[in-house]
Amino acid sequence: MALPDEGKLALEWIMNEGHFDEIRKKVVENMRQNENLKQFTMQLLDESKTLTHHELTESNRKKILDELRKELEDKILDKACSTAFGLMGDPNNELCRLINEKVHEALCVVHENQARRGGPA
Repeated sequence: MALPDEGKLALEWIMNEGHFDEIRKKVVENMRQNENLKQFTMQLLDESKTLTHHELTESNRKKILDELRKELEDKILDKACSTAFGLMGDPNNELCRLINEKVHEALCVVHENQARRGGPA
């Protein structure tokens, strides 16, 4: 297990090397391709009180979109977070393997740097 300073240094290395952005892009890509999340969102839209009680016209479009966001935002964010954490924690998923690989690589770099300096940071 990494010491707190090692974890911080490893995270900094991951961010500085661009791996954090790579992981973030893969999370977004996986989320866009996730059929369960798409079906969940479509079901919420189909059942939306906002959409069933308003006729969409150019003049009330912004109002309806604001109401729709207020109605569905929390549910969709909860589902999206749950889906993302599920993907990141599933050892059979490429994303989880990528995260493990980059964290391991970062900790190795941190330990190598510490060894060159003669001890922990």
